[in-house]
Amino acid sequence: SNVSSATTQAAGSTPVTVTLRDGLNSYAGTQDSYVASSKTANNYGTTAAVLADGADGSNGELVALLKWSVASIPVSASVTSATVTLRVSNASAGTYKLYARNASWSEGSVTWANANIAGSQGTEIGSFTPTATGSRTLTLNAAGIALVQGWVDGSQANNGFTIRASGTSDGVDLRSSEYGTASQRPALTVTYQ
Repeated sequence: SNVSSATTQAAGSTPVTVTLRDGLNSYAGTQDSYVASSKTANNYGTTAAVLADGADGSNGELVALLKWSVASIPVSASVTSATVTLRVSNASAGTYKLYARNASWSEGSVTWANANIAGSQGTEIGSFTPTATGSRTLTLNAAGIALVQGWVDGSQANNGFTIRASGTSDGVDLRSSEYGTASQRPALTVTYQ
């Protein structure tokens, strides 16, 4: 007769995937904004878009900031992958890099003057070239997964990340957590065991 075999997984090893997006499953933990190098005192935390641009005329450089509360993920979780989904409303031929932030900020008060963009820029965790409008899902690299793991287990402060232009003045516009259609707001998707 035929012989069958099976492997029993250890308890808690089944992967779990959660998507953190304002308006989805009662989640409301996203903070996002952008800052402008030539408008050093302006706060853009309530706008329906976040912008990034190497040189945007009288606004100077624009840098986007995003973060999500990960409090709903168990502290003991082992993060295996993480993606960020962004809705591009104004495309760009330029390349944009995601960097871990090493300094705290708040959506309601962040400005270029207090964001310390250059001094708080950490490791690169991903990049993309938003050549078309619509939804873009960015897979975070190993450093990005380690960053999210640190947010989850508390070993790293959750300061989110920045999106900066990489040698381009062709700006990109992205929907923010304040945008009216929930499905177009930024999302962080985390898979863990």
